[in-house]
Amino acid sequence: MKILIYAFRPFKKYKKNISEEVVKNLVNKRKFIKVILPIVYKKKYILNKIKKHQPDIIIGFGQSAGKLIGIERRAKNVFEMERPKGKRVIDPTGPKLYFTNLNLKKIPGVRISYNAGDYLCNLTMYVILDFIKKENLKTRFAFIHIPKNYNLKKATKVSQELIRNISP
Repeated sequence: MKILIYAFRPFKKYKKNISEEVVKNLVNKRKFIKVILPIVYKKKYILNKIKKHQPDIIIGFGQSAGKLIGIERRAKNVFEMERPKGKRVIDPTGPKLYFTNLNLKKIPGVRISYNAGDYLCNLTMYVILDFIKKENLKTRFAFIHIPKNYNLKKATKVSQELIRNISP
């Protein structure tokens, strides 16, 4: 089973992005394909990696302002660019929402969320789920938000446990 895992570089005022650090620290016998995305509003970066590697499973990681690790269940057809451009529709002909098709098993200390925000986490979720649907792929997808001030060692351990619980 081929698993592509992605995270983001630091953005805005942040000097580091815990999602990048967690992904770099993940280890598994399955030998993940790890991708660290630049902070840009271009679909091609992640879609090119998906086309190249043709993974069975994709798991995205992003940084959040919350206090608990969150498993995101849906992506909205909207994203917010830097000011002054404001909110934009991702795909004018696309559905308002997409729901993830890989339901990670909830474990203690992890919450389920239906709001991935309006920034790049939500954008990549929507773009990936849209690509999976339009290309009629069997690829399964999930997204995990890690709080920015979360302990890195604990975040890595919880993330590895969530991934380990994926059924083949």
